[in-house]
Amino acid sequence: MKLIEPKIKYTELTKIVEDINYNSLYEKQELYLDKQIEFNECKFIDCKLNNSILTKSSFIDCVFINCDLSNIDFSFSTFMRVEFRECKLVGANFIATSLQNVLFENCFASYINLSSSKLKKVIIQECDFSNASLVETKIDNVEICETVLVLALIMHTNLEGLDLSTCDISGIKVNSESLKGVIVNENQAIALIRLLGVDVKRGEK
Repeated sequence: MKLIEPKIKYTELTKIVEDINYNSLYEKQELYLDKQIEFNECKFIDCKLNNSILTKSSFIDCVFINCDLSNIDFSFSTFMRVEFRECKLVGANFIATSLQNVLFENCFASYINLSSSKLKKVIIQECDFSNASLVETKIDNVEICETVLVLALIMHTNLEGLDLSTCDISGIKVNSESLKGVIVNENQAIALIRLLGVDVKRGEK
């Protein structure tokens, strides 16, 4: 799947965050933000925004590179044409967010919460999403590859057509409703069958 990349024509280095921000470049800054903000065509490079509260904010055509976004609260926010590259997103709250044309690449995002969110055209690749929560999450045209989903909680989320065969899903907590139509490899299939309480009897050699 090919995503529509962020449309950033130019950016200007700034240290000021307004309620509405256009074409801004934030680099090597420590920012604590606690309000609803709009970001359009912005770049964040080597920034720390951990523990910020950005509920109901919007991010359109934005890029985050090597940023610390741990325990940030993005709940009820909108992300369109956004990239997270090599970011730390431990415990990040994406509850009830809308994500469209969004990339997560090489991110450490254990305990990320995407419950009650809508994901459309989203790629998660080579990330650590261990202990992630996807409860009642709506997914449409999503790819997850080479990603750690150890102990992830996935409930009441339609995974039909989603290929998890390259991911580590050890200890995943999932209900049978969510598993319908998911694509896994042979070893994963055996583990999931056992998770649902079915004993697998191997053939005698």
